[in-house]
Amino acid sequence: MSLAPPDSNGIEGRRYGAWVALRADATAKRVSCVCACGAVRQVAIDALESGMSRSCGCTPLSRAEVDATRREIAQRRRLEDWRPQR
Repeated sequence: MSLAPPDSNGIEGRRYGAWVALRADATAKRVSCVCACGAVRQVAIDALESGMSRSCGCTPLSRAEVDATRREIAQRRRLEDWRPQR
C-alpha cells in the first residue's frame, strides 16, 4: 500500500494560465504551483480548473477579462435580487 498522496486526476505538470501545477497535497484539494514569474504558492484545485486563479497576480487582466468579470458580478446580483427571500 502506497502512502503517497492521490494523483488528483493527473494535475501535476499541467498549465493553468501562468500556473504550472507541481504536486497535490495529502487531501488532494490544493496543489503547489509555480507561476511564470517564479512565485510558488498553494492553490485550490477547484480554482485552477474553473479558471478563477490564473496567476499569482503578476499578470494584469485584459480589458475583456475585466468586462466579463463585471458582467458576471452584475448578473449574480440580479439573480440574488430575484430569488425569493427566506
